[in-house]
Amino acid sequence: MAWSTPRTWVVAEILTAANMNTFVRDQQRFLKGIDGVTTLDSGLIITSAAGNYVQHPSLTTTQRDALTAVNGMVIYNSTLAVFQRREAGAWVSYNDLAQMTIASIAQGDIFFRGATLIERLAAAAAAGYFLKSLGTGANPAWQLGDLSARAYNSGALTLVDGVGLLLTWDTEEFDTDTIHDNATNNSRLTCKTAGKYLVCVNAHFNSAATASTKTLQISGSMAAVQGGLVSMRSSETDNNLFVAAIVNMAVNEWVTATATLTGVGGTIVTNRSASWFGMARLGV
Repeated sequence: MAWSTPRTWVVAEILTAANMNTFVRDQQRFLKGIDGVTTLDSGLIITSAAGNYVQHPSLTTTQRDALTAVNGMVIYNSTLAVFQRREAGAWVSYNDLAQMTIASIAQGDIFFRGATLIERLAAAAAAGYFLKSLGTGANPAWQLGDLSARAYNSGALTLVDGVGLLLTWDTEEFDTDTIHDNATNNSRLTCKTAGKYLVCVNAHFNSAATASTKTLQISGSMAAVQGGLVSMRSSETDNNLFVAAIVNMAVNEWVTATATLTGVGGTIVTNRSASWFGMARLGV
């Protein structure tokens, strides 16, 4: 039954069953949607008040596909747990990347499929990060792209003849991943993000001896440190040693540097240009 133009009653007019059925019963059925889809000639406003809301129909995918669908329909798909709209002859989820406008996307933004949604990593929020895949079917993860630290000591370190000295570093030049601590275990560089690291130490020896053996070594808590020992003999009183190693490190594994001066005691000049200890993550 269709909607009828509302009737204006006049005084003393007799109410008939036909009139009541047409203008009362049938109109109520139409407004209820019993006899078809209710249409409005103007807008619908729901007042803003506690408890007021709009609830869309909740349909399974099978129920949705049984509809005589037209563009502009909106449903909640209970199978997919997502709102969907009918657009250009197809059902589109509201979390679909296609719904986003260019105005809402900044240059450099990255989109990826989350557990149930298309998610966006804003370029502004991801400064300094790189994309790391966790494998087929897994969500990607973001980590800091610059994972490195370099430290030095604010004062000279004294070497005793023939005794190895664990070098300490009380000042950081930079540290992007809490790799070093200026006070606690400040001889160590500690891995906070697993991966392969380039570890370097430079030590400038100052010795009163005209000939002595200077040894500089990298060691650590991991099973092996490749290329970890370098020694030099020189008649010069000033000697600079540099040691580098590429190591595979797990979280909380650490490396240290040890210096030995054999033949005479001496000092290591420790400032950011002369002696320093650092490491940088190369990759996974």
